Amino acid sequence: MYERFGALPFNYYLSYAEPHDTEDPAPVVGDVADDLADTWRDLKGGLALYHKGNYAAAAWEWRESFSTHWGRHAAGALYALQCWRS
Repeated sequence: MYERFGALPFNYYLSYAEPHDTEDPAPVVGDVADDLADTWRDLKGGLALYHKGNYAAAAWEWRESFSTHWGRHAAGALYALQCWRS
C-alpha cells in the first residue's frame, strides 16, 4: 500500500507535532504515503470485523484506532492534499 501511495505527485509536507504549542512550535516532516498506508492498515482490521457481521466490534475498533493512531495520519494527509489541490 505504501508503494501505491508513493506514486502521488508529492510525498513530504511540514506540520507541527503539537499544534497547540504556540510558544515553541516544532515543525515535523509528514509523509503522505505513510499517512495513507497507516490509515488503511488501521481501517482494514475493522473492515474485516464488519464483513463478518461484527458491526459493534468494527465500530469500536475504528473509533479506538482513530483516537490513538490513524486520526492524526488521516488529518495530516488530507490537509497536505487539500493544500496541494488549492
